[in-house]
Amino acid sequence: MIDGPRWNPALADWIASMGGLDHILLTHRDDVADAKTYAEHFGSRVWIHEADASSAPFATDIMRGAEPAGPGRQIKVLFVPGHTRGSVMYLFDDRTLFTGDSLAWDSETGKLRAYEEYCWYNWRKQLQSLRALREETFSRIFAGHGESVDLTTPEMKAALDEFLLTC
Repeated sequence: MIDGPRWNPALADWIASMGGLDHILLTHRDDVADAKTYAEHFGSRVWIHEADASSAPFATDIMRGAEPAGPGRQIKVLFVPGHTRGSVMYLFDDRTLFTGDSLAWDSETGKLRAYEEYCWYNWRKQLQSLRALREETFSRIFAGHGESVDLTTPEMKAALDEFLLTC
């Protein structure tokens, strides 16, 4: 599970029917919600960056530093401070990027965007963090706020470049 939704027994039943929940990966401090309840229910490990760990004192795994290690080889953790001091993104199989609240798709404009008005830590650092995404290969984003999108890798690179040029 990426970030913690509100507790929902029907969702918990569905998760159980799919085999349970081993890990809850938190992208930042303000999307913790009922992660503790899910973790207790399923016996899940909970991951969060040390800079946002005070919002999840129940977390079992605290990621540290600018190159934090995450759960497993298929998941790369990208430290992207800006939205919050400890914001991270999770990159699965070099294709799918879970962006938390740091980056989203805007279907009205057909462009990537970030939300300066909802930046709780440092907008300049957030933009610096997003520039570092140029080094990654991904074609799909799942956003915490805003919309998600699935493009080709070249289309995603072009969309990221366009976004960064306008900031």
